[in-house]
Amino acid sequence: MTKSKKPKSEIVKFLREIVAIVIGVAITLSASYFITKSNEKRDMHLYLNAIKMELEKNLTDMEEAVEYYRLDVKYAKYLRSTDRKMINKDSLKSYNDTYFTIKEHSFKVNAFEMFKFSGTMRLMKNKELMLAIWDVYDDLTSLKDQSEWLSKAKFEDFRNEISKIVENDFELTEIPMYNYYISGMPDSGLAPYENVINTSKELLSELEKELKIKKIPENESLIPEKNE
Repeated sequence: MTKSKKPKSEIVKFLREIVAIVIGVAITLSASYFITKSNEKRDMHLYLNAIKMELEKNLTDMEEAVEYYRLDVKYAKYLRSTDRKMINKDSLKSYNDTYFTIKEHSFKVNAFEMFKFSGTMRLMKNKELMLAIWDVYDDLTSLKDQSEWLSKAKFEDFRNEISKIVENDFELTEIPMYNYYISGMPDSGLAPYENVINTSKELLSELEKELKIKKIPENESLIPEKNE
């Protein structure tokens, strides 16, 4: 009887050990899964929060760009709507600070680039929000490229006029930066900026809703703090 019970006892012991190992592995995997999911949610919200802050800064910069281009567009419309021979010198003087001011406007995309290449974007469940983010940043890139082209074209026209003045070949009756404002400034005017400003505001509203689903941990950000 003792000999027959011994193998059974060892089998039971072995099975218990196997069950304990399986349970231990299952617990470890479950814990690892929940930790991974928790970290993924945390990373997702940190990235979205960084994008939100970046868009807020870009929105401010776009509004400043609109104020800058507003006078440029006004001057271009004046030149295009008035016969060249009928342009008033006093009217030209009122635009002195416009045609000789050259600025290039750029917008930040660092947070979006980090999010795009992090691998976290593929985990985003709200696909409509993800597409909206892509669209706004595509538009920001287009605005940046347009601003760069306009500043170069304006500088080139400005340099040509300075050269004429140096060579005493510039008549006082000539219209400052005429070529640039007639053929350089796009007919669309401020519309591209105003459109992106509106879509950015809508996107910021959606991001705020998404971030309220789970509160961002305090004092945590993907954007490094500036050293004093």
